[in-house]
Amino acid sequence: MTICGSCLTKLPAGGIFCPACGRDTSSTSFSDQPGPPVGPPPTQRGSQPPPPTGEPQSGWQIPPPATSYRPIAPGVAGNTDASKSKSQAMWCHLGPLVMYGATLLLGATGIGLLISFLCWVPPLIIRNGEGTRDPFVRKHATESVNFQLSVLIVSIPLLFIELLFIVATGGFGALLVLPFALALLAFCVWQNIVGSIAANKGEPFRYLLNFRLLNT
Repeated sequence: MTICGSCLTKLPAGGIFCPACGRDTSSTSFSDQPGPPVGPPPTQRGSQPPPPTGEPQSGWQIPPPATSYRPIAPGVAGNTDASKSKSQAMWCHLGPLVMYGATLLLGATGIGLLISFLCWVPPLIIRNGEGTRDPFVRKHATESVNFQLSVLIVSIPLLFIELLFIVATGGFGALLVLPFALALLAFCVWQNIVGSIAANKGEPFRYLLNFRLLNT
């Protein structure tokens, strides 16, 4: 029902002028029936209204997938060239091999014995140089240094035992000592060749019968 906005008199249906005050009620009248609610709908207790459109939602979200693990490879961790990394790692094993050859050429002279005791120096130089920047080179250098030191530790007491045996047998003991020394040398050469091939392929390598005195 429509009511006059001036005197609050109920107006007849379709009427424009108030029968009590005679005023035009087309702009001042209003209805006494409840209308639809104005504003956003009420929310339930304990709930939150949805965020506005276009704004990012807060709270728990699905995390992005984790990156896959990348093992140490030549030139990756050290940010160096891969070919250079392989070459440096290969020389960790070829360096002692070259010194083995020099020892055979010089024989049992003082220089030959000195070179045979310093086969661990080339891989140690590479370890303290390129090995400080490239973990791949450092692993090969450390393994080679440990092997050369292991051979040195075993060879020194064996050398004195062989000399005593040769002296005690009047020189005939050299016939037994020489094959043993050549077998030990062949084993060292074989291990260094296998290590250099693995380094050139970009693969890790571990010497057999190695006292690992240094850690990577």
